[in-house]
Amino acid sequence: MSSLGNDFEAVHLRRAFELAEEGQGTTAPNPMVGAAICNHGDIIGEGRHLRAGGPHAEIEALTEAGERARGADLYVSLEPCCHQGRTPPCTDAIIEAGISRVIVGALDANPLVAGGGVDCLRSAGLEVVEAGAPPGFERQNEMFVKYITKREAFVVLKVAVSLNGMISAGPGERTQLTGDKASDYVHRLRRDIQAVAVGAGTAVADDPLLTCRLDEEKVRQPLRVVIDSAGRMPLSGRLAMTARSSPVLLATTERLKATRSQAYEAAGIEVMVCASQGAGSVDLRDLLRRLAEREIMGVMVEGGGIINETLVREGIVDKLILLLAPKVLGGPEPVPMLAGTALTTGFEVTEVRALGDDVLIKAYPRKD
Repeated sequence: MSSLGNDFEAVHLRRAFELAEEGQGTTAPNPMVGAAICNHGDIIGEGRHLRAGGPHAEIEALTEAGERARGADLYVSLEPCCHQGRTPPCTDAIIEAGISRVIVGALDANPLVAGGGVDCLRSAGLEVVEAGAPPGFERQNEMFVKYITKREAFVVLKVAVSLNGMISAGPGERTQLTGDKASDYVHRLRRDIQAVAVGAGTAVADDPLLTCRLDEEKVRQPLRVVIDSAGRMPLSGRLAMTARSSPVLLATTERLKATRSQAYEAAGIEVMVCASQGAGSVDLRDLLRRLAEREIMGVMVEGGGIINETLVREGIVDKLILLLAPKVLGGPEPVPMLAGTALTTGFEVTEVRALGDDVLIKAYPRKD
């Protein structure tokens, strides 16, 4: 990996990563990419990839720069593609435009690229610098990386929890723990991810909507997934009642009775029969593979103690988001964040900050 030549170069590369962020939640199944073209230290063209099938960031930047791109430097957050996909290879356009130097943030994890874009540019005589991601952007395309390399959806486990590790005052009880700022944050997460999932117990106890309810124009709604092997999700609940206006997928097993399946489908709910495991529960890895087949790169699980424990125990969680409320829940049967067998799993905390009176904690499973 080469280092950047000066502070200006670091600023320009960071700008490319910032431009990439504008595609948050809209590029799937493609990665987020940003590009900036500079000549004599001045940015003369910018671009960002906003949707699959739409212009890539490099093409947008080249179009804006026009003839001024000849002899200029291109800063791009992700290695340019060198294969024909929904759009032509970006490497061809970069070479034809007369770019002399390309500064690349991250290499593309896509096996169809994976260093091939950099090699193609170098073979054409361009100078290529592999600079690495600026601080704070190392995990920018974490969902895409898992999706493209493992063909499974990336799993974000989001849990609102009390100071003593409880998520509810009792079995089957809906307990509001966090405040307005934390709630707004959750709705932004829903906006930026393709699917949101709960277990049957949460669907019954909380009667959730799982929609993004931000006051924005054209908010993209996530696919709402209910993991329910036996058909417990009520047809009178809010998920079923809104299935025709915002998609609902019931992930189930062969345990589901045909008559119940037909009733769900009549309500506009898609029924997906997954493989089963254990005592007939949904095989979660099979579900993640099936979601990836639908080009869903990420799913956020907002489940109860049982599904949370299963995800952690089986090593399925890719990212943990805790919303810690300054409350203590007591009583005869408060529900813990992880309800099940004893386990110990290490996480690396990457962010801690206040959301009003609540505390946001982001963490990733330790690899050692």
